[in-house]
Amino acid sequence: MDRLVCDYCLELDSPGCVPGADRWSARAALANDIEVVLPYLNARLEKARYDQKAKVLIWKAEGHSFAFRPHEIKAAPARDREEAGLLIVRAISLINETWGMHDRIVPDYTKRSTPDLIQTLRLLPRNNCGRCGFATCMAFSAALRADKAALSDCVLLNDPEYTENRESLYELWGVSGR
Repeated sequence: MDRLVCDYCLELDSPGCVPGADRWSARAALANDIEVVLPYLNARLEKARYDQKAKVLIWKAEGHSFAFRPHEIKAAPARDREEAGLLIVRAISLINETWGMHDRIVPDYTKRSTPDLIQTLRLLPRNNCGRCGFATCMAFSAALRADKAALSDCVLLNDPEYTENRESLYELWGVSGR
């Protein structure tokens, strides 16, 4: 496999404004330019936010945020130094895996943005049933924007009467309905 990232320098930081905080961030300064892989990552990663002009791809997964730039990867938050380092290793593995199969991926140069809160709310059932774990559909919509919930958490969207809304939401959020 052709690896795009072979060498990097890792820096770990605790929040400067909160000395002794239990959250860390990691930054990897890359020896190689990874700009070429960003549209391929954009094609692979649901909910990634790619800005070709700014040369950055932002991706959130499992409560962590990753920022990919031509010579840098940032990842946060992490509980400790070990987890921060593992987040960078995960990001580098993702880059190298994606680059290894880039000839089988159609690059996506689409600039996605986070859907509007009200736009999302209008497509939700709006009955405030709480079955998603949030008291209201508005709170659920806000949690979606903060990446603290998934569309699949709204069980009512699986009802036949909400099929059209569900499909519209998946399209709006750029995720598959699986």
